[in-house]
Amino acid sequence: MPLLLLKEGLDRTIQQKLRINLAAEPDLRTWKDFLGRLKTSASEVRIGLVGKYLELQDAYKSINEAFIHGGAYNECKVTIESIHSELLNDGNVAQKLSKLDGILVAPGFGERGIAVKICAIRHAREQKNPVIDKMEEQKRITQLGATMRLGKFKCQLLPQSQAQQIYGSDTIEERHRHRYEFNNDYQAQFEANGMVISGTNPDSGLVEIVEYPAHPFFVGVQFHPELKSTVLHPHPLFVRFIKAAMMYKKQGR
Repeated sequence: MPLLLLKEGLDRTIQQKLRINLAAEPDLRTWKDFLGRLKTSASEVRIGLVGKYLELQDAYKSINEAFIHGGAYNECKVTIESIHSELLNDGNVAQKLSKLDGILVAPGFGERGIAVKICAIRHAREQKNPVIDKMEEQKRITQLGATMRLGKFKCQLLPQSQAQQIYGSDTIEERHRHRYEFNNDYQAQFEANGMVISGTNPDSGLVEIVEYPAHPFFVGVQFHPELKSTVLHPHPLFVRFIKAAMMYKKQGR
């Protein structure tokens, strides 16, 4: 569409209406490069998007778009298979997920979409071992709404970690929207069993990124990386995720 609008002279019309004088024509070379990668993708991967708002087409719009950005960067077509979390259980999870090249479990609020038997696990998590618990400042809040942890926060990345290699930086900033956090009382136990805490907030010590080095690509983040992904700047996590899915498919799963 931007190319067609440029061809029809919409940019010149807008300049005239707003009395703006731009000497040079818009440079859309990067946009053309994106379209070229998108249309000539030689590879294809199937990614399962597990969520509970799949009946709302726009609920995971940002995630779907981020997959397109990451796929184009890798010259790979990304086919997204939506999987409603309420329809997954121990009896069918292997059948529904085994043929996928990658899986992304989308965020969501509330208890809907969790199988009945998971209620027992939730009870144990909240009453005995609160590995994921409410942030201390959130425990005193009774009025919900825009009182959660919102906005952009810094994250310090662990040197030589997968996250640090993906971002190519020691410090990043990502957008947040949550009330719960990883309970740092369990950090040593997680790390003793192979999990790496690769990203933390430098001011509060909150865990922002975890990864499992024994797995080809197992990364969990507290923030919403899809909100920063654009056509011209695809988010590095989605770029690397698609690359890992392509390698997984190439190796025959």
